[in-house]
Amino acid sequence: MEPEAHRLFRAGLPIELEPKAFAVLLQFLDHPQELLDRDRLLDAVWGHRHVGPATLNRVIAVLRRALGDDAEAPHYIETVHGLGYRFAVTPTRSNGSTATELPPSAIVEVTPARDPADAVATALPKTPSHSPESARPPVWIRRAAIGGVAGILLVAILLVAWALHRSSEPLSAASSALAIAASPRIAVMPFISRDGDADLRAVGEGLSESLTDAFARGGDMRVAGRESVLALGGGQVNPQRVSDALDVDYVLNGEIVSVGTIVKSSIALRRRGEAAPVWVDEQESPREQLFRIVVPLIDHVRQTLLSETRPVTGVPDVAVSSQDIYWLGRHYWYLRTPDDLARALGYFQRAVADNPQFARAWCGIADTYMLLNEYGYLGLDEASTKARAAVARAREISPGLADVDASEGLILMGELHFERAATVLKHALELTPDQPEAAVWYGTALAYSGHPREALEQHSKIEKLDPLNPILQTYLGVDHLLLGEQQLADSKFERAIELNPDYSEPYWEIALQDQLHGRIAKSISVLQAAARLRGANGWAASNRAYGFLLLGDGSSALAALHDAQDQSPLDRLEPQVWGFWLTGHTALAQKALDAITPGGVTASWLNALHARLLMLRGDDAAARKDYAALFANAIGEGDPFLRLWLPDLGLGHFAAWIALMPDSDPLRTRALQAYKMQIDRLGDAGIELPALHYQRAVIAALQGDVSAAQAQLQRAQTDGWLDATAFDRDPAWRRYLQLPWLIKLRAGVSNRVAAERVAIARSE
Repeated sequence: MEPEAHRLFRAGLPIELEPKAFAVLLQFLDHPQELLDRDRLLDAVWGHRHVGPATLNRVIAVLRRALGDDAEAPHYIETVHGLGYRFAVTPTRSNGSTATELPPSAIVEVTPARDPADAVATALPKTPSHSPESARPPVWIRRAAIGGVAGILLVAILLVAWALHRSSEPLSAASSALAIAASPRIAVMPFISRDGDADLRAVGEGLSESLTDAFARGGDMRVAGRESVLALGGGQVNPQRVSDALDVDYVLNGEIVSVGTIVKSSIALRRRGEAAPVWVDEQESPREQLFRIVVPLIDHVRQTLLSETRPVTGVPDVAVSSQDIYWLGRHYWYLRTPDDLARALGYFQRAVADNPQFARAWCGIADTYMLLNEYGYLGLDEASTKARAAVARAREISPGLADVDASEGLILMGELHFERAATVLKHALELTPDQPEAAVWYGTALAYSGHPREALEQHSKIEKLDPLNPILQTYLGVDHLLLGEQQLADSKFERAIELNPDYSEPYWEIALQDQLHGRIAKSISVLQAAARLRGANGWAASNRAYGFLLLGDGSSALAALHDAQDQSPLDRLEPQVWGFWLTGHTALAQKALDAITPGGVTASWLNALHARLLMLRGDDAAARKDYAALFANAIGEGDPFLRLWLPDLGLGHFAAWIALMPDSDPLRTRALQAYKMQIDRLGDAGIELPALHYQRAVIAALQGDVSAAQAQLQRAQTDGWLDATAFDRDPAWRRYLQLPWLIKLRAGVSNRVAAERVAIARSE
C-alpha cells in the first residue's frame, strides 16, 4: 500500500479502492490488533457518527473483497459482533529495503490472504453427507455473460431436464424418502477456457449451469448452489477445496478449448478426498452443437453416482431456437433491473412466438410481469392480469409442470394472498422437489403469511447447499427479523452485503428493521446508500419516505417520493396520501387517489385508502359507511391489508372501522374479536415486533381496557416503536388523548422524534 499515492497492490497487481474504503484501511493499518468500534471509525473517516452502520458495513465488505478476505474466517479484518472490527495483521512499514517505522508515505506491506476456499472450508459447519433435509436453491443472480454462441448452450438445461423426467419412475412415499436420504451430493464448477475467448468462457459457464439445473431437477442428487460455487472462485479453485467447503461427495470440473470450428472438452468427475478423478470425459464437437455433449454427461454422472438408474437417451423434438431464446430471457430475468426485465420479456415473447406450445416460456412471461411490478414501473393490476393470462396458457399446455404452480405462487404473493401462495408453491415442490424458484418463494410466502418459524426452516434447508448466496442470506435475515431476533437478522443482512456489496435488498431490510425499532435516522442513511447501488429502484426512495412519515415530516416524505419515479403511481400512492395529509393538503391527497383507476386486484385497497382519507378529513360517517362495504361481510380473518414488510405492518384500516362504530353495535364486537384473533395468531406464530405490541395496545383501547393499553404502549416504546402521528391518525385513541399517562407518553415520543431529526440533519 502506498498511502500518499492512494495505491494498493495485491500479489503485485493494482487494486482499485474507493476513497472511503482506502481511509478505513489506513485506520486499520495505523491501529493494528486494536478493537476499533464503529463510532470511532465513523468519526475518523466520515467526521461524524450519523452515516449509519450499513454504510460502514458496505465499505468493510468492499475492503474485504479487495484484500481477498472472508468474513466467516478472516485473515485480515475480524468482526467483533456488537462492538466493531479488529485488523488482525501487523503491517511492516518499509522503504523497500528496511523494515522500520517510517512516515505514512512509505509502502505498507501485509501478508497475502489465503485462498477463499480455505477460509470458507474452515468456517462452514460440517453436515453429514446425504442429508435428507437438503434442497437445491435457485440461482437468482447470474454472473455469466451470455453472448454469441453462449445462448446456444443454454438450451441444454431444458433438454436434460426433459431427459431426466423421461428416465425416472414415480416412487412411493417410503421409497422416495429413502432415495432422498441416500442422494449423493455434487457441485458443478464452471468449465474454464484459457484462450481469452469471452464467448467460449460464457459457453463453459453455461455448460456447468445446464448440468447444475438438470441434476437439481432430477430429484435423485443434492446439488450445491451455483452462487456458492462461484463465490469460492469459480473454475479456478482446487476441486478438493470446493468439496470440503461445501461438504459435497463429488465435484464435476473441466475445460473447453476452441480449435477452429471445433471445441474440445475435457471434463472430470472427482470424488472427495481422492486426488485422481473417477473418470475423465473427452469429446470434440462443432461449436454450434456443443450443447449435445450435456445429455451423455448427465448419463455418465448418474450411472456413476446412482446404484439404480437408466441411461438418459434421446433428445426431445423441440426447436433449438425457441429454447435458446428462452434461456437468454431467464439470464436477464435473474438480473432484476427494470431494463433487464424489459429485455427478458422480449426474449420470452419471441420464444412463444417461435413455439406457442412452450409452457416454460409462458411462465417466464408471467414471472417477468410480476417482477416488473416489484422492481419496475408496471402497476399491480396490469402486471397481475397479464401474468395470469400467461400462466393460464402454460397450464393449458402442461398442467403438471411445477413451473406453472411456481408462477401462480408468485402472482398470489404479488396480490398479497400469501396463505394461498404457500399452498400453491408447496404443490409445486411436491411435483418437483427442487424447482428452483418455488423452493425460495415457498419460504417467503410462509414468512409473509405470518409463519416465520416455518419460513426459517425452509430457507435453512436450502442454505445447506448454497451457503454463500446473498439472496438466500437476505431471506434468512427477514425470517429472523420477524421473529424479533435482531442480532441474527443483522448478521444475515451483513453477510449478504459482504457476499455482494452491490445487492440492494439487504439494505432495504436493514432499513426496515431500523424503522420498526425507531432508528429512523439510520434507516434513512441506509436507504440513501442503497439508492446508489446498481439495480436500485424506487423502493429505496419510497421506503425512505416512510421513514420521514414516521417522524411526522410530510414535506421530506413527498420530496423523497420524487426519487421513486420508476415505481408505478399506485406503488407510491399510500405514502403520498399520508404525506399530503401531514402537510395539510388533503385536497391534493384526494386528487392523487382520484387519478388512479382501480383494477380487479387493487380496488378494495384503493377503497380503503378513500375511507381512511374521509376519516382524516373529519367525515366519520362516510368513512364508516365505506369501511362497512369493505369489511362487513368478511370479518372472520381480521384486517386483509396486513403487510409485514411495512413499518406499521400495513394494519390500521380494520381497527379504524371498529373505532368508528358505536360501542353498542354487535358487528363491532364480532370485528374486534376477529381482529384480536388475527394479532394473537401472529404472536403465537413467533412474530415479535414492536408494531405488534402497538396493535395490542390499540385492541385494548378499543376494548376500553385502559391499563392494558398503557402497558402494551409502554412495551412497544421500550422495544423501539416510534410513530409521531399514530395517536392523531388512529381513532382508537380519541377518548384517551387527555389522560395524563398518554400525554406523558406522547411527550416521550416527541423527544425521540426530535433526536432523530437532529441525527438526520447532521448526516446531510
